[in-house]
Amino acid sequence: RAAAGGGGGGRWGGGGVGRGGAGVTRIELEPGFALNVEVAGDGPPLVLLHGFTGSAAGWGVFGGLLRERFTTVAADVVGHGEGAAPRDLDHYDLGAVADDLVEALRRVGFDRAAW
Repeated sequence: RAAAGGGGGGRWGGGGVGRGGAGVTRIELEPGFALNVEVAGDGPPLVLLHGFTGSAAGWGVFGGLLRERFTTVAADVVGHGEGAAPRDLDHYDLGAVADDLVEALRRVGFDRAAW
């Protein structure tokens, strides 16, 4: 997916570019359901997706290198890392996972990002 959403806020949308150091934010998408999102770096936004059983913290040195050129947005996908692990199985549907990530991206200030 090349972009999330549309709309204004300049080329990348929102005020997300140029955040510098990493910071983890817990974003409540609905009551009792939240994702942990780490935003760091400087430059155009780049979403980092971990693999099965991974987490946003797993990018290590590679994540550091990417943060030199991009503002990275790494989330603990539902059921992984420090993110929510709800009993409601609807949250685990891949379409719902994608929708949740797009909404989290918007909430940290980006209308568009490279994925």
